[in-house]
Amino acid sequence: MKIRILFLAAALLSGACGTPATAPSFRTSATVVLTTGLNDRQQPVNAVEALSLDQERFHVFTQWNQLAPGEHTQLVRVLDGERKPVFSDAQRFTADNVSRSTVSSFQINRYLQQPGQWQVEVYLDNERFAQKGVKVLPAAN
Repeated sequence: MKIRILFLAAALLSGACGTPATAPSFRTSATVVLTTGLNDRQQPVNAVEALSLDQERFHVFTQWNQLAPGEHTQLVRVLDGERKPVFSDAQRFTADNVSRSTVSSFQINRYLQQPGQWQVEVYLDNERFAQKGVKVLPAAN
């Protein structure tokens, strides 16, 4: 009996019974969708690459994958064609699953904002994860 226990202990120490457990590796990624609306499940109803200043609002939907458990901070910044900040939204959330979606909503003021090639930047815990361009067209009137 003692000999069997010694062989079992030696096998465990040498790794013969499998590899030791390691901490999971999280390679967080983000998929960003610009949309003009959300359905009742807070999912995008469309994906747009251009907006008009006539559009009342738009949303930045972000699908996070491979999130490490714990609390995170997301920042969404919208820059106009001259790279001046137009909008920003910061959110704190706790990841209790490896995937999570977030939504930032922005109201357009056709009298204050200027048309051009805008940029949307999405950060997680102070690291930029995504950047997406959106063409903003002039108002019709």
